[in-house]
Amino acid sequence: MDWIARAVSWLEFVRPMVIAVGILLSMVVAAACLIERVRTIGLFLIVLAVLVTIVSDFGYFAVALHSQWKVDIFPRDIFRIVVFIAEVLYFFAVFLWPIALLRLITERRVKS
Repeated sequence: MDWIARAVSWLEFVRPMVIAVGILLSMVVAAACLIERVRTIGLFLIVLAVLVTIVSDFGYFAVALHSQWKVDIFPRDIFRIVVFIAEVLYFFAVFLWPIALLRLITERRVKS
């Protein structure tokens, strides 16, 4: 059972790196979508959802850096604002992703 505790401790320690990788992958998706001209509302909603997710994840990244590695990116007052914005954008992204995907699916069905 000791190895389980060490594994969980290690996963908690690398959490900021995992969040950072997710942010970088989201940036790649956003760049790929923006390079390919956004021609439909579905693709625009996907790009918007990716950008909202990036901003929200950055807030969670700042929290993870502060809690795991004791690294402060922002002063305390700005940190609270960033965390609040991340929380609000997270709930917005939760509803935006399904809307964007459903719109993209319906656009694909109309084309074919």
